[in-house]
Amino acid sequence: MKDRDNLQENLRYQLLTKKDVNPNYTGKDKNEFSITDGRTPFTIEDKTQPLKTAHVFYEGEVNYNEDVNIMVQEMFDNFCVWFAENRNSVATYFENKQPEKK
Repeated sequence: MKDRDNLQENLRYQLLTKKDVNPNYTGKDKNEFSITDGRTPFTIEDKTQPLKTAHVFYEGEVNYNEDVNIMVQEMFDNFCVWFAENRNSVATYFENKQPEKK
């Protein structure tokens, strides 16, 4: 990767739904956030790949809150800490990644 300053543009983080956590889940509430013991899982992934096949760099959890903005802020805070600690390994991943065949 030529430009290490733009690494964050190639990453996405997202809260996981019940369907994300269990692909076989078919309940009416499959698009609701997955909650276990008051925690909601999230992932940090390679944004240059489709969601279903994206490389997952990190899986974490945030405290569940009715206000999604609070969960997103906690997820962003966790992302910032994780990225600061793992910036070099993310750069190496993208430098070694083979270009997509079209």
